[in-house]
Amino acid sequence: ASRKRLQSESRLTWSNELLPPNGVFVDFCAGAGHLGLVVAAARPDSTIYVVERKKQHTDIAQQRINIIGLKNANVANCDMNQFHVRFDVGTGLHACGPASDLIQSRCLAAGAAYVLAPCCYGFIAKALDRYKLSYVDANSNS
Repeated sequence: ASRKRLQSESRLTWSNELLPPNGVFVDFCAGAGHLGLVVAAARPDSTIYVVERKKQHTDIAQQRINIIGLKNANVANCDMNQFHVRFDVGTGLHACGPASDLIQSRCLAAGAAYVLAPCCYGFIAKALDRYKLSYVDANSNS
């Protein structure tokens, strides 16, 4: 728990530094919005998106937004490849399997800064055939 807290604090610090005034921040694979909602509270000048495919988590994030009264926070219940909004900073904490790679790819394609703390290294090799990441295909010998 202490390691995850340090990772969250570090992501918050870097995200705040990288986010320009009136910028757009996206928390991919955000769960119930633990980081995104803190950024929304700390940066009322910016627009924040909590992107998560699990509806039960986005329902919780939306409830929190309503209770707190955040006007600059938005919830997107979708896969990250279905999210099509211009953004300045993207982030992800412990996005499983190749999700961290996909977040990084989305940020690079958007010309956005990113702050990531990946996980699930053991599952990436198993997922390569399933997801066929373009950088893996481009560097393969087949």
